[in-house]
Amino acid sequence: MATRQVLNRPGYSSAILSEATVHNGVVYCAGKVGLDPVKGTLVSDDVTEQTRATLNLLKLVLATAGSDFTKLLKVNIYLINMADFAAMNAVYTAMIPEPRPARICVTVSELGKDAKIEMDCIAIAGDKL
Repeated sequence: MATRQVLNRPGYSSAILSEATVHNGVVYCAGKVGLDPVKGTLVSDDVTEQTRATLNLLKLVLATAGSDFTKLLKVNIYLINMADFAAMNAVYTAMIPEPRPARICVTVSELGKDAKIEMDCIAIAGDKL
């Protein structure tokens, strides 16, 4: 029987979710918005800065699973305004190495914490889990 392992980055806890679940060598990361990891508030109102912060949080979660951006399989991106696509994409392409994973980008009417962007991802987990 296959088992699953739930993971959170050091210092993170939530009564309602885990930051990632690992199953059969695959890590499924929960959605992240551009929060300061210490303060828990948005880093700014700027989509570029929120995108960078969002990806940095996902990087920390992946590291907890022994993974990184080179092992990404799929990224889901949610924007509240498609006019922010170019700014988001500039940061994304600078931070995510080639070959880039499959992805979607859709608009939604609202995100938690009044964020402009949210991302979640699926990646190959590290060998030590």
